[in-house]
Amino acid sequence: MKVYPFKIPKKPNENVIFQVDRARRFYDKLHQHQEIQLSYIISGRGKLVVGNEITTFRSGDFIGIGSNLPHLFLSHPDSDSSHRASIFFTENAFGPGFFENQEMIVLQPVFKDLLFGFMLKDKNGFIADLFHRLKNEHKFQLFLKLLELLRFVSKVDKTPLVQKPYAFRISKNQGQRLQLIFDHVMQNFQNEILLEDVAQKIHMSKNAFCRFFKQRTNKTFFQFLTEIRIQHACELLKEMPETPISEIALLSGYPSISNFNRQFKEITHINPSTYRYRIIEDIEA
Repeated sequence: MKVYPFKIPKKPNENVIFQVDRARRFYDKLHQHQEIQLSYIISGRGKLVVGNEITTFRSGDFIGIGSNLPHLFLSHPDSDSSHRASIFFTENAFGPGFFENQEMIVLQPVFKDLLFGFMLKDKNGFIADLFHRLKNEHKFQLFLKLLELLRFVSKVDKTPLVQKPYAFRISKNQGQRLQLIFDHVMQNFQNEILLEDVAQKIHMSKNAFCRFFKQRTNKTFFQFLTEIRIQHACELLKEMPETPISEIALLSGYPSISNFNRQFKEITHINPSTYRYRIIEDIEA
């Protein structure tokens, strides 16, 4: 995947940026920036790519992305509105070592978690309320609210977005090739995808392509493809509770229900029926 360098617009000497993104789709290129990003999803849903991992996002999610951690919010094709509020800052925004001062030690767990990225659910509405109040705050209040947010996040459970800190360095040419593959998979994962066709897209032999993809993503191409398909199936199981699992499998790129069940369990550690049953239990609880 090509990782686009991205500059967060800011004025000279501006150290904390509050930004609201509201459009049909979020920015749809895998990108990275020096600033730490703390985002609250007000509305919208889709797939979230961070480093070499894939998950989903939806309204009410709070997401932390560390400095220079490649990421992409891929809005669902049916989304009418994608609405997100974000705070951007760097660890040295307030001077070198600011967050290492004795008074700030309680915030250190957050910065360790940001190396992996994280997600949490805003169950009690604290984050939604805080972001709502940030709209018209002046810079000093924005600074204080950032510290308040970091303190809150340091105390709650979070789900890491990658398994280890992202350390891949991809050249411009390699990135362009991976972006072609990434785009092709996201547009065609519901259909059969042949390895030779993907390799041909970037003018490589199958063996050379497999080595290329593995070295730069730390997973095989078919692992990546399977994760995309199973994530999509999980979304459908939530959104279409009356649809037969055989149809969910087909809509996710699996004409064979047995193969779907096997791969679903490999990824989620439970079968599709149990996954759906637990979702219904959570909704009714």
